[in-house]
Amino acid sequence: MAKQPLMKLFFFFLWGFPFFCLGQYQFQFDKNHQIEQGGSAIQNPWAGGLNSPQISTIDLNLDGTLDLFVYDRTNQKVYTFIAHSFLKKYIYQPEYENLFPDFNGAGWVLLYDYNNDNKKDIFAGYNFGVQAYKNTSVSILSFTKQYELLETESVGIPFKYNLSIFSTDIPAFQDIDADGDLDVLFLDFHNGQMELHLNRSKERYGNTDFLEFERINYCWGDFLIQEINCDDIVFNIACPFNNLKLSDGRQKINHTGASVLLSDINGDGLQDLLVSGVSCNKIYVMINQGTNKGAVFRDFTSQYPASFPINLGVFTALYSEDVTFDGKKDLIATSNLYENENNLGDFSQSVWLYNNVGSNSIPQWNFLQKNFLQSEMIDIGQGASPSFVDIDGDSDLDLFIGNEFFFSKQNPNKSTVKFYRNNGNANQALFTLENEDFMELSKYKFLEIQPQWKDLNNDGSLDFGLITTDSTNKKTTFYFFSNQSPKNRAVQLNSQILPFPIALEKGDRPYFYDIDADGDLDIFNTKPLGNIVLLENNKGSYVEKNTNVLNIQISALGRNPSITIADFDLDRKDDLAFINNVGFLEIYSDIKSNYNTSLLPQRDIIKTSLISSQSKHFFGSFSKISNTDLNGDKKPDIIIGSHTGGIQILSNTIAKEILPLPEQTDLILKPNPTRNYIYIQPLGIGDINIYSYTGQILFSSRIESDKEFVVNVETWASGLYIVRFKDLTGVNKTAKFVKINN
Repeated sequence: MAKQPLMKLFFFFLWGFPFFCLGQYQFQFDKNHQIEQGGSAIQNPWAGGLNSPQISTIDLNLDGTLDLFVYDRTNQKVYTFIAHSFLKKYIYQPEYENLFPDFNGAGWVLLYDYNNDNKKDIFAGYNFGVQAYKNTSVSILSFTKQYELLETESVGIPFKYNLSIFSTDIPAFQDIDADGDLDVLFLDFHNGQMELHLNRSKERYGNTDFLEFERINYCWGDFLIQEINCDDIVFNIACPFNNLKLSDGRQKINHTGASVLLSDINGDGLQDLLVSGVSCNKIYVMINQGTNKGAVFRDFTSQYPASFPINLGVFTALYSEDVTFDGKKDLIATSNLYENENNLGDFSQSVWLYNNVGSNSIPQWNFLQKNFLQSEMIDIGQGASPSFVDIDGDSDLDLFIGNEFFFSKQNPNKSTVKFYRNNGNANQALFTLENEDFMELSKYKFLEIQPQWKDLNNDGSLDFGLITTDSTNKKTTFYFFSNQSPKNRAVQLNSQILPFPIALEKGDRPYFYDIDADGDLDIFNTKPLGNIVLLENNKGSYVEKNTNVLNIQISALGRNPSITIADFDLDRKDDLAFINNVGFLEIYSDIKSNYNTSLLPQRDIIKTSLISSQSKHFFGSFSKISNTDLNGDKKPDIIIGSHTGGIQILSNTIAKEILPLPEQTDLILKPNPTRNYIYIQPLGIGDINIYSYTGQILFSSRIESDKEFVVNVETWASGLYIVRFKDLTGVNKTAKFVKINN
């Protein structure tokens, strides 16, 4: 008898576990739909956008060609691009992203080959220190963490200590003393001096397999950057020193961020310095007049390159990699911000590329473009929020993308909605940007807009809803433009913007959905702290019914949730897709039955060509999701709007037959009551008549199919009406609806 509880537990795992954890859902990255720009399709439309990318090269597919690894600090996400040398293009391949470790919380991630095995290794910087991963790839890309925290040592300090590189910085890993191992140079976050830490692996072990650093110079270059006053760089500071005095103009300051790049730009064999400061929004170029280990700088220029100086207007990071397929290292300048502070930067053009027309020994960098990689993808700046509707009634879906902090010299603080018309078809979209400021929303000076097409006035047609943040008081309000056309016709929006009658707190994100199947839309209100509140629609008033839907709690990490609802597993029961700042997409099954329960979500829902089993995938913090059927297979796909300003499409590839609709036995009338249109779902071919309550025939028509059709009742008087349908066999069916005018 004592064994029964264990036996019951065994059967629970044997039979119960699969129902909760086996994959019911399957999605794959979709590249079939296109964006047309300038008369031709762009290469990577669904790559997701870039804000503050950190760019390194690595051989992702082990074919001997260096591809691109990009880490964006604004959403802490990895992006991977395969090099196509013949085309001189980089093609976005997201399946390689899952082969990298989880960098959540990292301020920077850079790739260097520290052990000289021709495989790029990983260095990831956090506030608490630097982690290092060794590239252990054989037949597929793989990494092993070698150092939980890199350490260094220094004369006069009797113990090793963490290699402290501020997470806002970009350090320079380079063999500075030419002994074959990798050294590191960075600006000390205490006082604005440059620190040189040499790797002692070669001296101690005769190889480059280790990362054991020693600080040998804590004022490398003999200069000090004072970020209190831009361009105030003090040279000849007579190292060593500990205290700077106001009397000689050398004010000691607390450094708050810098990017460092070493390059011999004049061909004299010495490493020159390109450095930027967080508060000055410039780069400073200094020519080395000393040695590599004992650099000396005596002057700088901030007008570099001279032909087209770098000036992104924000804290800038610099990288030198060959990205033009000519074997010569180019210069790349990117935003280095965590967020678009004061809306000073243009996150849609934040990757400036300078092509090297000289040589690697004496580079000559000529400006090429402001939107490297970004020009081949949707990138609307920051905070993309996608939504779809067939606006022109041509049976395919058009794309609308809201954003936040949209950059414009004329309108620096006005968000917009961009409208992309679908010139393809219901199976394969071909989107073309038609309107950069749909409905002229910029005039309302919103800081953020998230569009949502829903039937907000319960007349059967989809209206244009907007979650907005006001630029003056940061208040969150839901507005909408009502659609004057019946369902499945070309949309005709009323020009008047109307506030929706619901009180919202700052950061709320209402999602409209009929949870109780009573014919009107309730609200799942996602809260900025992470929980979801259900508001039930009670005759136009919204009553709080559940403050922790699915028992999702307030969380410091899981803030800013976004949801979308559809039948993703084709079981005729709607599911809730969910993402928050943790960054992983997950799905809760059968939301109508389970919203009051604690339900285990499914994360392993992404299928790629590189991994045999399904897995989770990191989409970045601050993502926003929606769903639609983009390819006409009657399976809802998931569309992800990235904080980096782009879109990613997940095609629903579940291998499951779509369940047939239950046989219809009665006339279906929607909405009921109605104001403008009544939608009738007939029972096949036959005749239909609509009568007033006094018996007068107001509408009569022959029905030639079982498809839903619409009757305009906008001018009819308020009251009760009777619909009678007679099929070809003479069988009659009757239903009633109420017309209201208020």
